[in-house]
Amino acid sequence: ETIREKVEKHLTLTRILREIREAGYSGGRTVLSDYVRSIRSPLVPSRAAKRRFETRPAEEMQVDWSVYTVPIAAKPVRVHALACVLAYSRKAHVRFYRDERQSTLLEGLTLAFEEFQGLSLRVVFDNMATVVLGRIGPGRKPLWHPRFLDFARYYGFEPFACRVRHPDRKGKTERFLDYLEKDFVRGAEFSSFEDLNERVRLWTDQIANRRIHGTTRLVPDEVWQTERDFLIRLPDARFAVYQEEIRQVGTDATISVRGTLYT
Repeated sequence: ETIREKVEKHLTLTRILREIREAGYSGGRTVLSDYVRSIRSPLVPSRAAKRRFETRPAEEMQVDWSVYTVPIAAKPVRVHALACVLAYSRKAHVRFYRDERQSTLLEGLTLAFEEFQGLSLRVVFDNMATVVLGRIGPGRKPLWHPRFLDFARYYGFEPFACRVRHPDRKGKTERFLDYLEKDFVRGAEFSSFEDLNERVRLWTDQIANRRIHGTTRLVPDEVWQTERDFLIRLPDARFAVYQEEIRQVGTDATISVRGTLYT
């Protein structure tokens, strides 16, 4: 694959450099950057300016899903990436799942809390049905899912739901997911679902959280070292995560669970 083909896939410069060095490239980043700039399509300016806001250490974490189709064992598979980003340090946790069920979300959040060794005072979500059942009253306040609210109380964080169609409120996860797609997902192939998650873990540990962040100009892992002491401590035991459903028993004394009959 040529550099031009990598550029046309909109891969990040860092990923292009990483891959061509593995193929034997011995030149510098500046030379490559100048060449990529000469063949990359001109950037289209944004129609509207955005006001950036920052938060204090351990004040906020942002959460979002993104869906991709990736080749796993030579077959296209639809996967769901859950990204959690500490707003102050920009340290990120990401893991792929097969669905976006509430039990999956709660498991993913728990794994993120454990990797961060704590959690922030506020956790920001969009209006996913596993978190928000709807909006009520003149102020359109969120009606929280009862089990999710139990989860939030158990860990001690304040849930925050963005306004409908307001992705900029959780812009840190939006930008991270864009970075994930360009620097990890595009053009990659995986032997299994386990291989996908093992490789994304190595990518976050060795690349994403150790890079100089484009906005803060700091290394997320290094900033997290100072933020960690302010995070809410985790309880001794995890919140019980399970999938609760009602099933009708058939005349043959079986129930169907995800298409499979059990006695």
